[in-house]
Amino acid sequence: MTREEFAPAFGQGSPEDVRIFGLCCTPTELDAFYVEHLPAHAGDV
Repeated sequence: MTREEFAPAFGQGSPEDVRIFGLCCTPTELDAFYVEHLPAHAGDV
């Protein structure tokens, strides 16, 4: 995903992330993924 693809979607929430990006998970599953994996990258954003 490029910055150009990401920028319009930033902050929209997990239900929209699942819908817009065609993910094969529920918003609840995506939230759990974010909680587990995003802290490792916090210094990069």
